[in-house]
Amino acid sequence: TPQLRLEVEKVSSKIKGVRKIYNEISISAPDAHLQNANDAWLTTKVKSELFSKEGLNSNELKIVTSNGSVYIMGKVTKKEGDKIADIVRRVDGVNRVVKVFEYSTFS
Repeated sequence: TPQLRLEVEKVSSKIKGVRKIYNEISISAPDAHLQNANDAWLTTKVKSELFSKEGLNSNELKIVTSNGSVYIMGKVTKKEGDKIADIVRRVDGVNRVVKVFEYSTFS
């Protein structure tokens, strides 16, 4: 519900060490089992695609998929983040890419 969405943001903001919150929670009907299986398969495809790219340390990334939206989290350079998002965007079945990166100045 919209109220729960705001409550999650409020509670999260009180956690020690949290610097900024990007509330990407969507309000929708509960996922069907088939959608959950599709999301798991999509996560596997995304991880495989990233793993196959030379020069990317994809083991340091966290990938979460929900309703075809892929959330990519990790500490990367801006250049790496753009490259990763571009690769993920091209994976068949991805509807949306949400970058949740902490940008590092080191390459």
